[in-house]
Amino acid sequence: MNRTKIVSSLIGILGIIGVGFTVWDKANDGFYLHRIFSDKKIHFETLGDLKDPSTQDALSQEYEYLDQGHQIFAFISKDGKYILKFMKNEKFPFIKNAFYQLPPFRRAGLKVKAKRDISTRRHYQSCGIAFEEYLEQTALLYIHFNTESSDLPRLKIKDKIGLSYQVDLNKVEFMIQKRASTIKDRFESYKKTGDLNLAKIDLVKTLNFVLERAQRGFFDKAPNIINNFGFIENNPVEFDVGGFYRDSDKTIHHFYVFEIEKLRRRVIKWLDENYSELTSFANEKIDQIILKQEYLSEELSEEDTTL
Repeated sequence: MNRTKIVSSLIGILGIIGVGFTVWDKANDGFYLHRIFSDKKIHFETLGDLKDPSTQDALSQEYEYLDQGHQIFAFISKDGKYILKFMKNEKFPFIKNAFYQLPPFRRAGLKVKAKRDISTRRHYQSCGIAFEEYLEQTALLYIHFNTESSDLPRLKIKDKIGLSYQVDLNKVEFMIQKRASTIKDRFESYKKTGDLNLAKIDLVKTLNFVLERAQRGFFDKAPNIINNFGFIENNPVEFDVGGFYRDSDKTIHHFYVFEIEKLRRRVIKWLDENYSELTSFANEKIDQIILKQEYLSEELSEEDTTL
C-alpha cells in the first residue's frame, strides 16, 4: 500500500471516529462523567441541613438525566420530587490546558481562566443569595460547592442514553431542589383545558414575585419567567438560581426601566407563539407595574375574566 492510500485510510478512519463521537455527544447531551467532577480551586460554604427529612429523602434515591443548562446538568429523582443539579465543567480540559501551555497562547489562556473564575464565583454567589434570601421561593434544599468531605453518600445516576454511574457526592459540586411544575407546562395544560383565568393568576403571582425581589435590591441577569419559573402548591418558584445578583449602582429604577422590559420581550415572544390569548393581558399587567410601580392584585377583575 502506497503512502497516499495509507494517508487516505487514516483520514477515513479519523472521519468515522469523528462522526461517531459527534453522534454520541449529541445523543447524550454533552454529558460525560468527568464533567461533573470539579477542576476548580474555588470553594464555597456548604449550605443546608443533611438531617432535614426532605434532604435525606432526596439523597436516598436514584436519579435519571433530565436536562442541561449553561452551567449545570440536571437529573430528576426516581419519585419525581427532587432535582439534582451538577455544576458543569470543561468537556476536554486536558486539550484546552495543553493548548494554552503553548507560548503564543499562554496570555490568552490566563484571560480565559480569569473570565471563567469570575463567572463561577458569580454563579456561586447567586446560589448563595437564593439560599439565604429566597429559600422557599427557590425550593433549594442543599448546596455543596466544594470537594471537601461532608459525609455525603454515593448516588446512582443514569445519563440520557441509559448508562449508569455511582457518584461520590463528596467529590462533586451540586445542589438539590424540590421539583416545581414549570410555567411553560402549566400554561400548555391550561390552554388544552381552556383555563385561561388560571394562567392569568399564575402570571400575576410570578410578576409580583419578580417585583418583590427587585424591591429588596436583587436583580436577575437573564429574566425569563417562562423558562426559569414554576410552581409548588400554587406558589411561584424560581428554579434557575444562577442569575441572582445585587449591585449597589443599580436601584429599583433599573428594574422598572430595563429588567422588566427584557422580561417582557421574552414573555411576549413565547406567548405570541404558544398562547396568544394571554398576550394582551401580559402586556397590560407589565405596563401596570411600570406605570403604578406597585404590586398587582391577585384577584382578577371582571374585565380580566372576560375571554
